[in-house]
Amino acid sequence: WAESRRTDMPPTILGPVLLGQADVACTLMKDLTEKPQLNAEVVNNFVNQICHGDELLIWAQNYCSLAEVVQNQFCYYEGYKAQAGETFVQQLHRQMEEHFQECARSLRNQGVPEESANLSESSSAIQALSVLFQHMMKVHESAADSAAIENQRWKIRLEVNQNGACTKYHDDFVAIRLVASLAGDGTVLADNASVDWEYYDSCQGAIPELAEHTDTSAVEASRIIEAWNRRVTTSEMMTRCGDLTIMKGGKLTNRPCLHRAPYSAGEGMQAVRFLITVDRIPQTELNEFIDMEQEDSDEDEQVCPKTNIDSGELLPVTVLSGFLGAGKTSLLTHVLQSQHGLRIAVIVNDMAEVNIDAALVKNSAAALSSQDKMIEMQNGCICCTLRGDLIENVDKLAAEHRFDYLIIESTGISEPMPVATTFAHDDGHGQKLLGNVARLDTLVTVVDAKHFLREYNAVRRQKLVDRRELGAEQTDQRTIANLLVDQVECANVLVLNKVDLTSKREIARLEILLNKLNPKARIIHSIFGKVDPTLLLNTHSFDMAQAEQMPGWFQELLGNHVPESQEYNIASFVFRASRPFHPKRLDRLLSSGFSDVLRSKGMIWIACDHRFCLLWGQAGTSMRIEQGGPWFHGSVDPSQWPTDMSAEYRTATYGDRRQELVFIGTDMNEAHIRKRLESALVSDQEFNHGHDHWASWPNPFATSDEGTSNKIQKLGLKRPRSGKHAEVQVMKKTTTSEVCTKAAPKS
Repeated sequence: WAESRRTDMPPTILGPVLLGQADVACTLMKDLTEKPQLNAEVVNNFVNQICHGDELLIWAQNYCSLAEVVQNQFCYYEGYKAQAGETFVQQLHRQMEEHFQECARSLRNQGVPEESANLSESSSAIQALSVLFQHMMKVHESAADSAAIENQRWKIRLEVNQNGACTKYHDDFVAIRLVASLAGDGTVLADNASVDWEYYDSCQGAIPELAEHTDTSAVEASRIIEAWNRRVTTSEMMTRCGDLTIMKGGKLTNRPCLHRAPYSAGEGMQAVRFLITVDRIPQTELNEFIDMEQEDSDEDEQVCPKTNIDSGELLPVTVLSGFLGAGKTSLLTHVLQSQHGLRIAVIVNDMAEVNIDAALVKNSAAALSSQDKMIEMQNGCICCTLRGDLIENVDKLAAEHRFDYLIIESTGISEPMPVATTFAHDDGHGQKLLGNVARLDTLVTVVDAKHFLREYNAVRRQKLVDRRELGAEQTDQRTIANLLVDQVECANVLVLNKVDLTSKREIARLEILLNKLNPKARIIHSIFGKVDPTLLLNTHSFDMAQAEQMPGWFQELLGNHVPESQEYNIASFVFRASRPFHPKRLDRLLSSGFSDVLRSKGMIWIACDHRFCLLWGQAGTSMRIEQGGPWFHGSVDPSQWPTDMSAEYRTATYGDRRQELVFIGTDMNEAHIRKRLESALVSDQEFNHGHDHWASWPNPFATSDEGTSNKIQKLGLKRPRSGKHAEVQVMKKTTTSEVCTKAAPKS
């Protein structure tokens, strides 16, 4: 269907999509792969011809008519969870039977009539699906290169009544994809000959108007998408139920088949649709899909949330964080509307006097059931000023013993870790916290795939107070870049939202960066916050001890290096040295900054301060230097040093004093950065003078009476926050055991 429009070929307007019947499908498939001017083919009435009648289509329509009670998505991967000796056809048939039988049990538990529940385990329908899949795979294989398929595996997906599908025109980075609709509207194909390729390419997979207005309602977003689609192409074709669509992807041409889901399956619609997708992809890609979609699932059965809680159990809690506009409220609304069988309490925090997020959740259709409950907390942040109110509210909810689960949506400028520490048993000073009544189950950060890097690299070290819409207090001196890093580094689940608004390359680049910042977090893609609730509720995945070791910089110090991506030039390295920085040369180094470094953190030793280490923290264009705790050497008896302290520190002249910094960035010149750092160290001659001589050198990093570095004020770097924010920060940084033990790699 469409001219590939390669730059070395003159434009040629071709006729409509090539149509054919089932008996010539394999021939059509060969034509598609061999002729660059063809981009798609539609085989009319393929399903009925293969299955010798319309029984399968009738079954699919009746099954989908059960509406929201059968919203399912099943993925089958060749070899994954296969039994010994099984072929993929046998594996596929068995796993389909298991999935549909499980759905039937779920329908009966929900009170669906037996006749309707039986639809889900129809042996004749499952057999017909199996036959259909075999024929689709045969078509796919007909044009495959025998040498290329050795390392390729099948990936088959079934989607039943899934709304929120991608209704904007897009392409897929595959070689060939086969799609068939058994119920509902079919896939819509653009007439590539009428596509405005220059405009489509300029958008880089995003719709500009949606990218600029991230708070657009679903209705308005649908209108914008439809207008953008009409701008991309002036001609399109909707395939029919029962047709087989063969599409050429981006791996075979730079002008792949553009397609979209029907508007009836878009955001906010009650989709009645049964869609099948068949791909054959390299084993490495298949493994990535398995890691993303099946990680942490039980080997024998699907993990589902508990539907009740005993009075003696702790109330499980999921905390949602993320910067303003990332999509936390959309995610929360989706979870509340899902069929999870849980009685959920919700706490929504907003900095403003009017809790807009809470209002949005309330106004969403059927978001809160009669068994759910919402508590609004506004005019402050639960990580600091409203922390006491949070403890009080969670205590009350747990005492009611009528909720299975609690979800807390924090404000866009909240740091997750202070909220997480609220779920300890006490604060170490006798003050009881929430550990006796609730447990933190999952800590989720929603990341805006379209705008994260732009906000991260905000110019002029932009602070939260510089953006009035964030509602930060005037005493809050945090920068946006540091907040974004804090939100990412301690989460154990990262939801990469709005992936439809940016290109696949940018998404891959952002994933690599997030993995550098937090290598242990699970990354989930979403559009409009659509995420399987089982990935967020009752996962039992949050562990405070592990969370403290999650940040990428900490893992690097421990020697757990995350491999670089050469394709996107994102890398990291550790700088270590056993001699101090010269304060004046370090001063000049910090003033000039580091280009292409996205994140750096660690501890440093300056010659003029022999007692305390300094904590180095940089995010984007924002730099922070703060006083840490005392070094062990000279302040703690060696017999009391941690047992895993490296032996070299016990015998070194200056003990555990050292430089230990991690750098993460794109296109970094590691050799140049190392050279600049080394040039800021004391020279051999200066080192021989000893610390008594160094103590006479001026210290530009000396702290004031308020505990704030004078140099930090001069450079305009981030200062410790006042009030309760400062209390949280002190807890993070002042103890010797935390600063020196955790940051020190084991010998």
